[in-house]
Amino acid sequence: MSSQPIKPPSGYVFYFAYGSNMAAATMVRRQFHPEKSVVCELPNYAISFNMFAIPYVELSISSPTMKIGNGHKDLAYNVETVTVNALDSSESYEAVVLVTPREMTSSDHWPSRRYLDLCISGAVEQGLPPKYVEWMKNQPCYDPANKTTLQRVGSYAFGICFIPITMLLFFPTTYLAKNEIQAPALLPMCVLGVARLGRGAHNYGFTHVFGSGTNHE
Repeated sequence: MSSQPIKPPSGYVFYFAYGSNMAAATMVRRQFHPEKSVVCELPNYAISFNMFAIPYVELSISSPTMKIGNGHKDLAYNVETVTVNALDSSESYEAVVLVTPREMTSSDHWPSRRYLDLCISGAVEQGLPPKYVEWMKNQPCYDPANKTTLQRVGSYAFGICFIPITMLLFFPTTYLAKNEIQAPALLPMCVLGVARLGRGAHNYGFTHVFGSGTNHE
């Protein structure tokens, strides 16, 4: 392994992609145009499908989880600079990675069938090791086909209550990020607040009336 990680050229950034961001379709939709991709591993982190999202719809999103310690800030995402190691060479790179703070994660949230399939297709596209792809295929997921009637009603009710305000925060966040404009401090606080409100409403209300919107257990 090289003693010093390779830094990106001026005007570029080495971005460590994981989950659905490995899929070309996701990158194109988000207008990312990588010039080169290298399969790397991120030491001291493990991938988890534990960032809670929208119950009954898109239940959880993947995020790297630190195996040791927790230095995440109280933001919707924390951008961390890390060193990643290439699997097919002795090179290492200085890259940035988006990590979810622990208060926005939950071990009982499963990814949706749609999201997990997107992650799997991305892993195959990027040529990740077969063992990793097989591990991903064996992850439990929330399949809409297995929803009960009450869970279907719950998904509509939850969507009516929370999707409008989620979209209200999503569009300005996306616009600011696309135009590289620093978001006001209030915006990530609002995102985190709505996420917590939705999680509380599901855990203490919806799940007792309509059934779980985070897994099939």
